[in-house]
Amino acid sequence: MRLFVLLCVLYPVACLLADDTALNDGSEGPMPVGGLNGPESIIQMVSETIDVDMGRKVSDVDCHFTFRSHKRSGNAFQLVGFPDLAAAVAEAERRTGRKRDVSWKYQEPTTGPIENMQTFVNGQPVKAELKYGWVSFRDGYMAFAPENDQDRILMAWYTVPVSFPPERDVLIERRYRVPNGLQVFDVVIFNYSTATGGVWKDAIEQMVVNVNLRDGLNVNDLEWPEGRSDEQIGQTSCSPDRKEWKVISRTELQLVWSHFEPRTEENRREFRLATKAAKHPAQ
Repeated sequence: MRLFVLLCVLYPVACLLADDTALNDGSEGPMPVGGLNGPESIIQMVSETIDVDMGRKVSDVDCHFTFRSHKRSGNAFQLVGFPDLAAAVAEAERRTGRKRDVSWKYQEPTTGPIENMQTFVNGQPVKAELKYGWVSFRDGYMAFAPENDQDRILMAWYTVPVSFPPERDVLIERRYRVPNGLQVFDVVIFNYSTATGGVWKDAIEQMVVNVNLRDGLNVNDLEWPEGRSDEQIGQTSCSPDRKEWKVISRTELQLVWSHFEPRTEENRREFRLATKAAKHPAQ
């Protein structure tokens, strides 16, 4: 079982909460909101660079996304949204008079909301607006759900309207702080979902992830899946395998994926960093 699969960490959460796990929010990349005539937007997310300063309690994230329009003439317009599951659960409970049974579709809201989110388009700061809509999950990615879909859930996005000219790329940057996921025995988890890239046009040409470990953390503190059982892999271990990461120093790692399509490649829908469990006397 994987820990943070799909876009909004829905179905694995219940089993993890039994271990006092708190999951971080804000760990999803941008997705097109509305205006889709098919499974993908007319806009391609060409590349993404994700810089993560991971501490013991919080992580600071700076993401750069390069977009390219495939519209043949004129500007293309797209509402670009960053999913926020915690905001969606709060709104769903508000609409139902805060009935707790509404959360069964989400299992539980994530406990680490986005902090100090800033959005920039071509280097200029823009204000994101929180919007809501109905979605369901199909083949590992989020799709907009019709009104008669009984399995649909309410989703929230921080949205920015963006114009994409045909003659040049558009750079969207997102900076934010997020509490890390925490698990029993002092396991610290940072996760990022790349599945949102599946609803942009075509493949992603390149993703570069630069990780800086701080607060005394180093590469030797990380838990890798090699040598662990299938039941353990994905719950409290890093992903992908260590061989895919380049260790630059004791506190720096880099992950590079080239020409991948999260919509059809299940093993390219997330990356995760998790520390080893602390040794307790009762163990």
